[in-house]
Amino acid sequence: MSRTERTVVVARSGPEVWAVLTDPSRVPEWQRFIVASRVEPPGPPRVGSRLHQSRSFLGRRIEFTVTATEVVSPRRISIEGEYGPARFTGGYVLDPRRGGTRLTYWIDLTLGGLFRSLSDVVAAELARQAAADLEAFRRLIEGQPPPRGRVVIASV
Repeated sequence: MSRTERTVVVARSGPEVWAVLTDPSRVPEWQRFIVASRVEPPGPPRVGSRLHQSRSFLGRRIEFTVTATEVVSPRRISIEGEYGPARFTGGYVLDPRRGGTRLTYWIDLTLGGLFRSLSDVVAAELARQAAADLEAFRRLIEGQPPPRGRVVIASV
């Protein structure tokens, strides 16, 4: 199992961050490879809610579903899912800070079968993608234009 964790500080209140973070229609605005996202049942997230997403990968559309395992509005949401040889748990934690909110994303990933040997490579790519997605989220919610070119963000 490999763990990836990334953090960004957003100059918005926890409830403002939560509202955008948990709105499935907004996910494609800040997660680069997500092209569609919807939740069942409709409404605010709760334990058992299922988030259906479509991801673009190498020109193909991949469908997958994650399930909410913990929801503490507006502080924390945890999920679990499985896709092919990958099983994962993850989530977001919101911590109030003066002038904003510290938003932390984490994921524990386990690859099975022949893919197990690629765990370090996949973890490194997840870390890079998580950092870029969090920066895009921060810019979106703070009303800043999206970054141009490659975004490089250090671990926090």
